Amino acid sequence: MIRPVEVLDTSNQPGISVTPSVVGLTQDQARAVFVDAGLSDDDVRVERIDTAGDTGLVIDQDPRPAEPLIGEVVLFVSRQAATPDLVGMETADARDALVEFGARGVIVREYVEGATPETVVETTPAAGEPLAHEVELLVAEPPAALFLTELSSAESGGGCQRSDGQVNGTIFDDSLTCTPDRANVDDLEYALNRQLSRLDTTIGVSDLADETAVVTFRVIADDRPEEWTLGFGESQEISIDLTDVLRVRFEVTRVAATDDSGGVTIGWGTPVLLGSIESVDAMRNQPSS
Repeated sequence: MIRPVEVLDTSNQPGISVTPSVVGLTQDQARAVFVDAGLSDDDVRVERIDTAGDTGLVIDQDPRPAEPLIGEVVLFVSRQAATPDLVGMETADARDALVEFGARGVIVREYVEGATPETVVETTPAAGEPLAHEVELLVAEPPAALFLTELSSAESGGGCQRSDGQVNGTIFDDSLTCTPDRANVDDLEYALNRQLSRLDTTIGVSDLADETAVVTFRVIADDRPEEWTLGFGESQEISIDLTDVLRVRFEVTRVAATDDSGGVTIGWGTPVLLGSIESVDAMRNQPSS
């Protein structure tokens, strides 16, 4: 830590000179100043300090300017520091770490799937590269969200609709419910325009269905299908990676039920789409089909 300058009155102390300021000079220039002030070259000692920016400059001195110049002088000379590894650190801690080297953190926020909000996910310069006076910190922002039911489907087939649903004892708002019969597949497809990052929902057979009901759920994100088969009284939380996905398709197929001719109500419980603030706003404001 740099100490405050204390100006001493040496006018009544014959033979004692005042320490000149050499901060900002090169090591050789500073050494020459003290030799001219009456010190020997051996009385000027150099300590290297890792710091941002230019190297070879005096960034502090002991004694400080205007203090009595007696005996040895220590020059604290800058040495190029490497950018510290800040990835995973909280924003405030990362900035404090840079201040220790005389650098400043410039914050850029962006949603990054899987990253903890308000932590550093990337730096420019990268860790290990020469440390600049300013370091760009890419900080993870919290995800924005919208209900799938806020979007209009691009394609649909069967009896799926927006409604509340009850699955495994839990009521889900803003859900999709479907009533596939034995012969058909109920499906919905949505255009995501490569805007979103993840889908979170709970799937299961409605508590109002026949106790022998068994249903297969399928989500197809572009060409990546995932499938689950659940019976009455069962539910499962699922999370689907939607990174760079153009379209996502939801399918439900009835596997078994006592009443072969009747429908079996099933639910996609409160399906939520996650992404950056900008991408979610873009999806919310896109024209209806």
